[in-house]
Amino acid sequence: MLRTDVIRKRLFGRGPYEALPPEAYTPDASAQTYAALYADALTVLGSGLPVIADAVFARPEERDAIAAVAAAAGVPFRGLWLEAAMDVAADRIRKRTRNASDATVAVLQQQQTYDTGPIHWARINSSGSRRDTDRQARAALRQPA
Repeated sequence: MLRTDVIRKRLFGRGPYEALPPEAYTPDASAQTYAALYADALTVLGSGLPVIADAVFARPEERDAIAAVAAAAGVPFRGLWLEAAMDVAADRIRKRTRNASDATVAVLQQQQTYDTGPIHWARINSSGSRRDTDRQARAALRQPA
């Protein structure tokens, strides 16, 4: 599993649970983080292993780029778009501990304003339990592409 939260920390010379300063979240820093994600994914796929790429993928070009990585490696790609009710997501953020994500409820609120463009990935309602989210994701992956 490749997580942009962890990759960003690595690029800034920090451990996965160390908070980053605001300059680590500029558009340039995000572009570098996603570029590293794509490169890492291509390397892992090239070794014959599967990849789960965990990122916001808010922009259509980010979603297109990760699909292009899979195509370049000659492997199938399936995109899953997880979404949860705002109150559920905010509660999870408040309660989490020892997590690589620096996102706060304020970041979550900001993300709600993003223009994500059309999302062609399977949409998964992750407001329920982890088991329910996993069940939905597995069902989506079993559907024809």
